[in-house]
Amino acid sequence: MGGRSVKFLMERRMFKTDEGSHLPIPIQEILTEEEERMFLGEGIGMEVEVVEPCLQHAHIAIRKWKVGKGHNYVFANKNWVNVVERNVLWKGTVVQVWSFRNMDSKLCFAVVRV
Repeated sequence: MGGRSVKFLMERRMFKTDEGSHLPIPIQEILTEEEERMFLGEGIGMEVEVVEPCLQHAHIAIRKWKVGKGHNYVFANKNWVNVVERNVLWKGTVVQVWSFRNMDSKLCFAVVRV
């Protein structure tokens, strides 16, 4: 796959809510202007490639969700649930999330089980 601009985003102990259809991720500082425009409308987002702990690749939607007066970016769709199940990322499991750009400069992520 290849990649560049690798950035550590977070280490997190999984909560029960993370096993469902979303996982909050801190991506505000890594988005290009063009990518930021994809999140202007509520529920609108983008699809990214995620390298799983088992080294399979999944295509997961990132959405901007309203939380209180602010917003969170989240991995949000059935494919995230599949990643959780396939990699046994249940409540209490510690994961790291890394971002990188592939050879075409597209935003990608790696989820690492710690």
